[in-house]
Amino acid sequence: MLAGATIADVATIVLLSLFFSAESGSTATRAILLGLFAVFAAAVGLAILGAERSRRLTDMLVRLQDTTAQIRVRGAFLLLAAFVVLADRFGIESILGAFIAGAVLKLVDRDRMMTHPFFHRKLEAAGYGVFVPFFFVTAGLQLDIDALGNGSTLARVPLFVAALLAVRALPAVTYRGSVETPAVVAAGLLQATTLGFLVVAGRIGMDLGLLSEANGAALVAAGLVSVLIFPSAALSVLRGRMATARMAPAADIQECRSRSIPAAARSRASSSKQNGTEFGISWMGPSSESEPAAPLSA
Repeated sequence: MLAGATIADVATIVLLSLFFSAESGSTATRAILLGLFAVFAAAVGLAILGAERSRRLTDMLVRLQDTTAQIRVRGAFLLLAAFVVLADRFGIESILGAFIAGAVLKLVDRDRMMTHPFFHRKLEAAGYGVFVPFFFVTAGLQLDIDALGNGSTLARVPLFVAALLAVRALPAVTYRGSVETPAVVAAGLLQATTLGFLVVAGRIGMDLGLLSEANGAALVAAGLVSVLIFPSAALSVLRGRMATARMAPAADIQECRSRSIPAAARSRASSSKQNGTEFGISWMGPSSESEPAAPLSA
């Protein structure tokens, strides 16, 4: 599911770069430039793989990675900046360049020898602690609050939210063959959660004159609604599923006990009757056909 959602996000960014790029030129020209950029990214990845085979370079990276130099983190930021700048030069959206830089780094840096186990955690800390908040702050500053004060603009927000669910959540039904229904619902809600792409797409549309300020503000507001509501709803669905899964074994145990108790009682009753017959004791009491007992002699 995660791979499918990632591929969908990458595909939308690629299509955005091809058909709605701010750079002039035909779609065929942009496709050629995108192909050249992909070849360049592959060449950079192969170069990094080749450099990792150098024993001297590896020893230097290991020696400096946890010092104040933080050589691996700085190298990752250098790679990110280079890909973003080159994406802009190739007429591709910067967000696609940043994503490809991260993909290249993930593919070439497997760390099979566990020489830098905290490297990816450092990048996540820098990304979620600095760049992601900075991006959302910038997006909030660019949001047209005055346009959202209009009733017609606010009425478009639910429409965009419904469009998000239809376009990004409904494809999750393809997971029904492999996971349960609550997991499918949660996956659809998480796939429909997006804000960064809507901010970028709205800004490009407004720059090209294809999207009005009101529609751009409503689009970003719909993204905010998805971020605030959809993840919480998905977690609620998953928690309900987990609670049901925990209650199911208890119910099965109780049902097994209720079935085993009468069976055990019947087994004890049958055993007692058999034992009474063996010792000459009638189960239903004295029989009417039995001869009276002989009187005791004085």
